[in-house]
Amino acid sequence: MSRALDAGRSSLAAAAAALMLLSTQARAEDASGEAALPPAPTAVPATPDAPVAAAADAAPSTGLPLYVALMGGTTLSARYAGTSLAGPQKDFSPSVGFGVILRDVIFLEMDVSSTYYSGEMGPVTLIPGVSYAFHPNAYAAARLAVPVKSSPTLTMMGGLGVTTALTSRIYPMLEVDVLATPHSSGGPDFGLGATLGLLINL
Repeated sequence: MSRALDAGRSSLAAAAAALMLLSTQARAEDASGEAALPPAPTAVPATPDAPVAAAADAAPSTGLPLYVALMGGTTLSARYAGTSLAGPQKDFSPSVGFGVILRDVIFLEMDVSSTYYSGEMGPVTLIPGVSYAFHPNAYAAARLAVPVKSSPTLTMMGGLGVTTALTSRIYPMLEVDVLATPHSSGGPDFGLGATLGLLINL
């Protein structure tokens, strides 16, 4: 089992990841009344609840909108260098992330994760990433998995995710990613992973 690809699986907590369309929701809900992506924090949150509406009298925030992501991912399929395509790897990668929203549709995120596989926990992995909201309920994400205390082999990830509103602050998400771990010899490892998680608007 490639430890490099194990580290890559840790990042499948996406989006959004990738992780993550928190601000576009406010506009979509105001326009159509339908649940879409999470709203970015504002001085007057877009919600009909009286206690929250009272926040209109509060001083406007000068900081950038923030969110956290709680996720778990697994590998649906993998092909390691010199081997044939394999099915589900029966691994699990819990992850926690923290992100900031720029210009309403760009999301910068840092995740910390590890992968549980065959009774062992893999190395802690840092996963910086960026996501772009191209639709009120969908985004594209790109990430790089960097193991903290193992070989410096990096895993590149790219994928698509969807999310919707559960409450005014909590948004379930699903992301599917393609992973690639290049090697100096023997060709790259490839994988296809899926992540379920919750995005929480701060």
